[in-house]
Amino acid sequence: MLRIPAEAEKGGTHWLLPITPEFSELLESVPEDERRGRVFRLLSKHGEPMKPSRPAIGPRVGDIGEAAGGIVDHREKKGELLKVFASAHDLRRSFGFRWSRRVMPTVLRELMRHASIGTTMKYYVGVNAEATADEL
Repeated sequence: MLRIPAEAEKGGTHWLLPITPEFSELLESVPEDERRGRVFRLLSKHGEPMKPSRPAIGPRVGDIGEAAGGIVDHREKKGELLKVFASAHDLRRSFGFRWSRRVMPTVLRELMRHASIGTTMKYYVGVNAEATADEL
């Protein structure tokens, strides 16, 4: 289980969440004496620890997506075709899509922390006909 205190969550809600087996394995790979504080400690471009705030972390994750070459789209701007690199939200969406193929919508709603099952249904259930056809 993963605990997210209300002060660290955008909606101000305390969460106690189930975690995926893969994430559990990642956490268990950390030596016990190092299991304190944040799971992922991001560094600034200058190599300094970053404050855990959404306005700071989001762009840094985008920088990592760009450095990794994670292209998720192309956009035209002033006649030039630009690459769009993976953001934190892109990683969240890809997690939701992958798990939508493995669990029931009510379970996915919890994993995604959606307040409403309607949000889960709208974005992750039945949205990819090709993937469904491949399953058949």
